[in-house]
Amino acid sequence: MSTFTELLPYLRPEFPKWSETESGAGWTWEYRYPAASLSRPGVGQPWANELPLTSVSETPSLDNSGYNELTVSDAYTVSSGGPEATTLEEVRYQLRWNTTTLPLVRHPLFAAGAAYDIFTAKSGKMPLEDIIGWEYEQDPEYKSKRKYRKLDSAGNPSATVTTVSEAYAVAFIKLRQLGFDSYTEYTPSWSKVSIYRGTESPGVSTIGQYVAGASVPELPTDLETFEYIKTADGAERIGTQARWQRTEEWTGYTKVYFDTDTMNPASHTLP
Repeated sequence: MSTFTELLPYLRPEFPKWSETESGAGWTWEYRYPAASLSRPGVGQPWANELPLTSVSETPSLDNSGYNELTVSDAYTVSSGGPEATTLEEVRYQLRWNTTTLPLVRHPLFAAGAAYDIFTAKSGKMPLEDIIGWEYEQDPEYKSKRKYRKLDSAGNPSATVTTVSEAYAVAFIKLRQLGFDSYTEYTPSWSKVSIYRGTESPGVSTIGQYVAGASVPELPTDLETFEYIKTADGAERIGTQARWQRTEEWTGYTKVYFDTDTMNPASHTLP
């Protein structure tokens, strides 16, 4: 029995054709093929997208050309139950990039071990301590000179004035003085759209869980360095009961600190 690939060169130009009614749906192909070198396929034989053929009909050549007319279809009726199980017909993937606004303190340049590390103690004090003290200072004159007064237990400023001099704390505060309190992060979203044929919904899974990049289906390897949360999963019927579309989405982040199951910032280098 000839295969889909072997008969493809003999497919009539206007085919395949999709038909869909309240009672069923499917594809139909018509061929004019050389019967001497090829043969008709059989019912149940996998065809396009590996779906089984449900009908095959052939008309022998009437003009002595040696080319027979062949019609095959994978259509089925809903009343007959369709395939034994909902069958995957097609898969598409989509990549798009998102913008997320994050606090300036989360910028990778200021992370522990980075170029402007504000989380590692220097001379017995973290630069972040000076930054927090400066942020709480209310006097514009002190603040403009990168100075601050420590607060007492009642929240009142003390007489002790500290001048911020540590280079990394100064670099952070300069950005704050220029008006920057946040930055934009660019991260990917990866979608998988699956088209199914069958009478039953393909089902969906829960969302909100952390997923390692390597576990996201067909994700390009250069995007696996991001961490992901599955943010969407839904199925909807297309037209009749015979076809379904399931859409899944994974949203990437530089770091995932929370999901629906865990709150574990200790697993990452802060911030």
